[in-house]
Amino acid sequence: MRLVLCENETCLYSKNKHPASENISTVGYTMNIDKSRITAFLVELAVDDEQSLYVMLARDGSVHRMGRGTLDNDQHQMFEGVSDDCLFDSFIDELDASVLNYAGFYEDKDSQGQACCLRLNFHVEEPGEEIGFEFRYGAESQGPPTEICDLVINAIDLTEKWFENQIAMVNGSNR
Repeated sequence: MRLVLCENETCLYSKNKHPASENISTVGYTMNIDKSRITAFLVELAVDDEQSLYVMLARDGSVHRMGRGTLDNDQHQMFEGVSDDCLFDSFIDELDASVLNYAGFYEDKDSQGQACCLRLNFHVEEPGEEIGFEFRYGAESQGPPTEICDLVINAIDLTEKWFENQIAMVNGSNR
């Protein structure tokens, strides 16, 4: 089971180089946001227009999760709740604020494989600003920047235990 993020370690975009090239359409902007102002984070991954992953973490402890982020995602039930495990704080602690400089839209014009669309949003307190990212690529293409992949994997890892517990509760109540 492989996440549909990076096909290999050489991603289309790198931290030291703006992602624009002849094969990538890009519309981006630079942000200088203090990460302590971030109040929520959302990631959505669709494969061939089918949601494969949804993760939302908020400062108030809210957690939403659906899917595993794989091509053959078999989990489509949305779980919503509140966690006392400080998942959001852990996520923000690990966040390298420079990743916010990737905000914008990127499309691989030569994508190969199933169509993937990765969207990320950061909600920032006052004035209620949203910092958005969208990456369109093929499942067999190189995918988003490694820093973005790492951020998504961190959100999945942080919510995995909570997610599995939700699945177990539902499965236990269906017996």
